[in-house]
Amino acid sequence: MPNQNRTYRLLAVDDEPGMLTLYRDILGLSEGAAQDMADMLNGAPGPLPNGPQFQLDLFDDGREAVAAARQALREEKPYAVALVDVRLHSGPDGIWTAEHLRETDPDMEIVMVTAYADVTLEELNRRVPPPGKLLYLQKPFRAQELRQLAISLCNKWSTEQELHKLNSTLAQRVERRIGLQKQLEEQLRQAQKMEALGTLAGGIAHDFNNILGVIMGYSELIRETLPDDGNRRRVQEILRAGRRARDLINQILNFSRQGPQERKPLKLAPLIKEAMKLLRPSFPETVKVRLNMNASDDLALADPTQFHQIILNLCSNAAQAMGENGGQLTLGLADAGPDAPARLHDPRWYLHLSISDNGPGMDAATRARVFEPFFTTKPPDQGTGLGLSVVHGIVKSHEGVVLLESEPGLGTTFHVYLPRARAEAAAPQVALPTLQPGRGRVLVVDDEKPLVDIAREMLEGFGFQVTARTSSVEALEAFRFRPNDFDLVVTDYAMPNMTGVELAQELLTLRTDLPVILCTGFSDSISLERAQSMGICDVIKKPILKEKLVQSVSRLLEDDSPQT
Repeated sequence: MPNQNRTYRLLAVDDEPGMLTLYRDILGLSEGAAQDMADMLNGAPGPLPNGPQFQLDLFDDGREAVAAARQALREEKPYAVALVDVRLHSGPDGIWTAEHLRETDPDMEIVMVTAYADVTLEELNRRVPPPGKLLYLQKPFRAQELRQLAISLCNKWSTEQELHKLNSTLAQRVERRIGLQKQLEEQLRQAQKMEALGTLAGGIAHDFNNILGVIMGYSELIRETLPDDGNRRRVQEILRAGRRARDLINQILNFSRQGPQERKPLKLAPLIKEAMKLLRPSFPETVKVRLNMNASDDLALADPTQFHQIILNLCSNAAQAMGENGGQLTLGLADAGPDAPARLHDPRWYLHLSISDNGPGMDAATRARVFEPFFTTKPPDQGTGLGLSVVHGIVKSHEGVVLLESEPGLGTTFHVYLPRARAEAAAPQVALPTLQPGRGRVLVVDDEKPLVDIAREMLEGFGFQVTARTSSVEALEAFRFRPNDFDLVVTDYAMPNMTGVELAQELLTLRTDLPVILCTGFSDSISLERAQSMGICDVIKKPILKEKLVQSVSRLLEDDSPQT
């Protein structure tokens, strides 16, 4: 897979200063403090949250962009992706620019950006071939869509660069190189699959969470009006299903994210059970699954997505090994005992995960190579040989150990030892406070009217005065007209014309003491640390539940109230 810590060069061409600023804020803004943000505004490269870093060069003239691309090739520092506006009013238009960028650098990924439908995709494909390296992005777009698109295209470009390097040496050691080429082509296909999944996840996350917000929000409001009878229980089941749907979209986002490891205290038993619920339908009916969760304390220091990947790869391999004849798949979680490998300096600080099958087992030659990248005993169309090498890499990065126990005819067991989370590292469980009536004037902004209506009902039910707007531009005008009529603002992140971050920045120029809460349906759109560095007080993930919203509003208004 491409190096996620690499810096990629991107260029953007647009004659609107606001669009160039938007590109810089989305792709060039680091997750650091205010000083880092000031550096970003001067055009310095900054890391993309949870992914690779981008060096972004901005142009308002197509000829300058083409000249920069030529210079980049001469310096052997080519651009990976170009974002080109179709309509450029000064100088040559965007299609001319894209044609000459393609002539200059055939490997560059080009994205045509426009708010109009006056140029057809067929014409673009004809004038800027090949279609496989040309995309069309409609304005207005969401920040997470552009970010995910940039990550996916850079990964694709990087993989293709590696493939080109391989092709240039095919004349030597031909047979071996052909085998490696097939492996890299398979990696490219896998990268393209992840690109499609990532684009899908990023695109639907916001809308899906908005839909869930309507379902769960009204369910909460209805539940509070019902007596403790059958109907209340039925509404509670709707809420439970909504939470499972919310967790499912978060899992899809986690799998599509090209991000760094995020180790944290994590209970493994619930994650194992949830993973098996997702995997079980893909196993043949003849495969029986048994869980033995016997650890005295299952709190480990692990990355949840990568741990999920360990379970996915090892269990899928076990089920495939047993085949249609089936057998027994056993997952065990226990304290590391005296039989733990000697390389563990103190077994008491490790958990022991075992995954066993009673399939055909492995001979000594297979056991010796099983963790090698690209080694597989499966037919070419059934595996890449990367699964166990990925497991080995994840366990090693977690400062753990993975061992193999297998004999022909006696099945296979993988033993994974992961470090525990020390007790002081675990966040204490704090009981949620009882919601109390509050006071204050709140401005709620979201381009989805049902979500505005739900937030209004939730907050008004606890005594707050609510003004609602479905347009960020209208909300800004209302605030400018009477800035002292509002004590707090709750705003959606992804909105047309002006994002929630942009709205917050405008509001804070009018009232520096204004508490602002940002709501987002996409987990990577903005972190709490970055939001706070811009003056935003809190970030709430969608779908928004009443307890979280009311608690956040109450806390901020209480913190902002004058002390007596």
